[in-house]
Amino acid sequence: RGVTVHTGAEVQGSVWMGRTKIGSKAIVKSSIVAPCCHIEEGEVNSAYMGPLTQMHHHSLLIAALWPAGCGNLGYGANVGSNHTGRMPDQEIMPGQGMFFGLGVNVKFPANYRESPFTLIASGITTLPQRVKFPFSLIRPGDPQLMGVPARLNEIVPGWNYAKNAYALDRNCYKYSVRGKGLVPSAFCSLYNADTVRYVFDAYNRLQVSQVRDVYTKEHIDGLGENFMRERVRQDALRAYLEYLERYVLDQIVQLVENDASLASQSPRELRRLLQGDMNREVSRVLNLPETFEELLKRYRQLEKDWFERVSHGLDRDTERGKQIFDDYVSAHPVDKEFTEWEKQRAEEKQRRLNTIMKTARPE
Repeated sequence: RGVTVHTGAEVQGSVWMGRTKIGSKAIVKSSIVAPCCHIEEGEVNSAYMGPLTQMHHHSLLIAALWPAGCGNLGYGANVGSNHTGRMPDQEIMPGQGMFFGLGVNVKFPANYRESPFTLIASGITTLPQRVKFPFSLIRPGDPQLMGVPARLNEIVPGWNYAKNAYALDRNCYKYSVRGKGLVPSAFCSLYNADTVRYVFDAYNRLQVSQVRDVYTKEHIDGLGENFMRERVRQDALRAYLEYLERYVLDQIVQLVENDASLASQSPRELRRLLQGDMNREVSRVLNLPETFEELLKRYRQLEKDWFERVSHGLDRDTERGKQIFDDYVSAHPVDKEFTEWEKQRAEEKQRRLNTIMKTARPE
């Protein structure tokens, strides 16, 4: 139901699920396309494309197993090819919410499943690899860097979370609108169980016994065919720790929401009540506040900081545009639907915490 094939598109031997659209001479062969995907001009071959994935330009996706979807392919992105001089038995497993930039060339085999919400920067070629760092930016390397093979790109783990909050939340908004009725809004959440587990694992692997100026996969598992600088490692640790802190504080707050009598217990006592071994393990890496009231204040500050980062991302794009085009503001109106959605999301979170604060401090 709701499938649309239009404007010269070609489909062969494929399964299309609800509210999928293909048009503008796109080609889809031998593939399964999950609900709410849009494909225009590009080619999908021998792939499973997960929900809400978008291809709006000339690009290629072949031999991909992408069940978590929520991704995007930019113009000219060549995500794989079986013309390697070997048997056509290679594939890719992208992570949820991955973005393949303009003109990238992704060589197979490639496994990014443990790197959800990762961005591959425009114009680079990635080598066959397994990358295990969520929210990463993979960008061109530095051929002049001593001791690092010139073929390696640079990876910045956690960059998308620390520096690109606007894009992450705007995508969540878009997916909630496009998937309404077919794909649950929580499907593309930044805090689903798999992403939390991958972030926790990445945080642990970033703990090193010997500090270096530059790291490769020989020093830290999961870097793939990329290098990482020491200052980037430090930034990544902070980004991942903040992500995990927001998650654990929310889990503890939910405990008190379900049982107000728990508000008298300390956060360190409450974390023992968290469901699941992973949640308890994650909570142990955090330095929790002494009281539940202090925990609420900390959580409120984290949510306020996130909202400000989202707003700053929008303001930054506007300021850059104004420097380049005199009529930028009039030609690029603010996305009022998204800004209102983001504002309501932040206000609802603050109202929720205020209500719980009254529970923690009864008159």
